[in-house]
Amino acid sequence: MQRNISENQKAIAEKQEARMEQVISEGYKFKKRGNEEQHKHNVKVFAKMQEANENLKENEVQSTQRNIAEGLDIIKNRQKLIKLADSSEAGWRAVDEYTKNPIASDSEDEKKISKAQTRAERKVKEAKAKKRKDFRDSARPYQKPSWSQTSADNTTWESGHCYRCNKRGHWRKDCTEKLNGDKISTIVTEGKFRSLAFDWNKQE
Repeated sequence: MQRNISENQKAIAEKQEARMEQVISEGYKFKKRGNEEQHKHNVKVFAKMQEANENLKENEVQSTQRNIAEGLDIIKNRQKLIKLADSSEAGWRAVDEYTKNPIASDSEDEKKISKAQTRAERKVKEAKAKKRKDFRDSARPYQKPSWSQTSADNTTWESGHCYRCNKRGHWRKDCTEKLNGDKISTIVTEGKFRSLAFDWNKQE
């Protein structure tokens, strides 16, 4: 009698431990997708083996056999997905495409795997092409704006600054401006404009 009570308490404790493990797994944020999927797989197998162990204690042979068979199916399916990811250039992306439609007969499974690989490889190529395009766009040299500016009245200011007449729009060598009083406008240090008058009649 005491032995049965102890075994029942142990079974309850194991069930609670399994539930706690499931809650922790659901709340934990994995950094890598592959690790997350493998952990989910291990939790499923662990649950089936634990159920089989409990049924075996109760001498429920058929239930134990069913639990073991289900656990073996989970492992078998996981092995197939690992091989698919390893053999495909798209890796686990091919597995994602394959598992989107889990209902398929054995005769259709090979075609389903082939189609999943094709879709996944196409998506990988599209992602790589987009990445290359984004890189080219980011590496394109900066285009400086034109120096000529257009004012509000659509008048275009041309480049050039004449140091003879101190006007814009032409260079000194092209200047046709007539100077008054024999004065010459010139530039001195640090880009400041100063007007210097010279009396050429007094200069020897």
